[in-house]
Amino acid sequence: MTADRKSAKEPDHEVIVPPTDLRAFAKYIPGEGLDEAALERAEQALQALEGNFGAWMQHEVDALVTEREALRLPVASARAFDPFYRASHDLRGQAATFGYPVAGEIADNLCNYMDAVSLPDGISMEFVDAHINAIVAVLREDVRDSSNPIARALLWELGEARKRFAPSPADGDDAEASGQA
Repeated sequence: MTADRKSAKEPDHEVIVPPTDLRAFAKYIPGEGLDEAALERAEQALQALEGNFGAWMQHEVDALVTEREALRLPVASARAFDPFYRASHDLRGQAATFGYPVAGEIADNLCNYMDAVSLPDGISMEFVDAHINAIVAVLREDVRDSSNPIARALLWELGEARKRFAPSPADGDDAEASGQA
């Protein structure tokens, strides 16, 4: 983590976490039902962790930026893409939980792109950079959802970039991934 990242100001407001219905993940035991006390403890634990979400999100973004820089090294090979893909995938899965669903959408688009191209030869670093820079901007500007004008502009621009850089469905990519931003 760089010095300027350490001094980045946390948002002055509470982190907004998408509603999670823990009951959807709980196991129903026939004859016993749900353990309501366990559900309550889990909900309290989740609430206690919310204060750390901003820092965790920053950590995930820092990891993504670090792994992207490793791709620029002269010795970068297909193996260098594994940690980068994992960092992108982690962010895709965790961003909404940390209160940044727009960053998750952007990371999802990046992962879909990497799934569609042959690594490392087929990847466009310009496309990767656009996504990383967008995720960094989302965090820096505290953009939380797609109704934000910054989010709408970023998502539109990334959608246009996807049209330029992504393989067409005829190249083996599925239609859904090739058209999403």
